[in-house]
Amino acid sequence: MTNRLAILFFVTSLCNFVYSQGRVNISEIEERLVGGESLIFTQNTVLNGTVYENYQTPKLTYSVKDGKKEGPYTSYYKNGQIHKNAFFKNNKLNGLYVEYYNNGQLKVSTLFTDNKYNGPYEEYYANGQVKIKGKLINGKYDGKLVKYYDNGQVKRQLVFENGLQNGTLEEFYENGQLKNRTDYVDGKIEGLREKYYPDGTLYVRAFYKNNLENGTFEKFYENGQIEFKRNFKNGIQYGDSEEYYNDGQPKVRKILVNTDY
Repeated sequence: MTNRLAILFFVTSLCNFVYSQGRVNISEIEERLVGGESLIFTQNTVLNGTVYENYQTPKLTYSVKDGKKEGPYTSYYKNGQIHKNAFFKNNKLNGLYVEYYNNGQLKVSTLFTDNKYNGPYEEYYANGQVKIKGKLINGKYDGKLVKYYDNGQVKRQLVFENGLQNGTLEEFYENGQLKNRTDYVDGKIEGLREKYYPDGTLYVRAFYKNNLENGTFEKFYENGQIEFKRNFKNGIQYGDSEEYYNDGQPKVRKILVNTDY
């Protein structure tokens, strides 16, 4: 009988101890590096339970198992609106991750796998308009990425392969007029690059190879007249250089002698 009472007392005490860890204020925890892992402790004991922090209303709450974040994670604004919703598995972000503005409007929606972005990524302005739309795989952009102005007009669109730009980058003014068109291969400018004034007039036209100017580089005035024309090879200027006034009259002509070519 005595042994049974002792066992019952031990079990009851253990339950009370676990319960005492059940909900712990963030001021009562500390993170320690144990065996290369960051673990959460409270009162010198590995935490199993829920961490919380409050304004006068809730500020933060998340679950901990064996000292690691495990399960739902939620933070709040002072007005009570949810700021972030996430999910942890073995101390790493996994699954749906969502952020909101303090008015409740969605700000960010994406997916994580082991702390890396892995899936569709969408970001929004406070007015609800899409700001960024794309996809990441294993933490790297992959596929088409589009950025928008807060009026819904496309600002920038480009294509990635395994985190590197591949294809044509297009940038636009807020009025929808093309601002820049540049070709990329494996993250480097390759081929034609053209830039434009807000009214659509050509501003710069150049050719690149392996991210360096290679060929004719031309710059134009807003009235369409050429301002100068230069030649490059592997990023180094050589040969004739022509400059003009904005009425089209020749300004200066130079011949650059480069013994490398």
